[in-house]
Amino acid sequence: GDLPSPPAMCEDTQWELIKRMCVLEPTQRIKISTVVDELVKFVNINNDNQERERERESEISTVVDQQAMFANVNNGNEESDISTKVSTMQKLKLALKSTICSHSCATEKTHVSTEPKSIPSIISNAQTVLTSLQTGVNQNSDVLLLYTSLWKSLEMVQGEIDENHNDECRVAFGSLVTDASTFTMKLQNAGDRLISVAETTMRYYALDRRLDKLCEAYFIVRQDKSC
Repeated sequence: GDLPSPPAMCEDTQWELIKRMCVLEPTQRIKISTVVDELVKFVNINNDNQERERERESEISTVVDQQAMFANVNNGNEESDISTKVSTMQKLKLALKSTICSHSCATEKTHVSTEPKSIPSIISNAQTVLTSLQTGVNQNSDVLLLYTSLWKSLEMVQGEIDENHNDECRVAFGSLVTDASTFTMKLQNAGDRLISVAETTMRYYALDRRLDKLCEAYFIVRQDKSC
């Protein structure tokens, strides 16, 4: 059936969200994660900064644990001083917290969007850079594989965006491509130190999550994640 008339105090953008939530066809209804993202735009959540800080700390701990395993902080010496390892972990967390704070805004929100016609060349350029870095002696192969997979995903999603998707979708995708390109270029000077590897890894996961959320919001199927 049809929805009733919107309440007088309901703004157009809010009513539009309600309509997207109540679409009769289940496959066309927006997902709850998209609803949450839209609600955040409407409401000034007082504890938003605290929540972001808790999530950031959780992400830092996860990446620190993962990177410590393959970086071999103890340098192969099982009897190495535990306090040295703890100190290393604390320094890594502090460094990560600083870099995440400085890059989170650029990773999550950007005011620069790549024009659709330029996206293919940017994708090709990024893939070329990653290929050249694979021969570098100071590059971490795991990080390069992550970013290579990201650009393959971006290329596939770009092929899914057609005339049925609105300008908002194209702008959001262009912004993501812009940020992905920026951070990919920074890999050329990143090196393979533990802190650098952790930082670039977290950037990858932030970008990949943005791609997930974009696909959910605009009903785009990620072929690399579909079953």
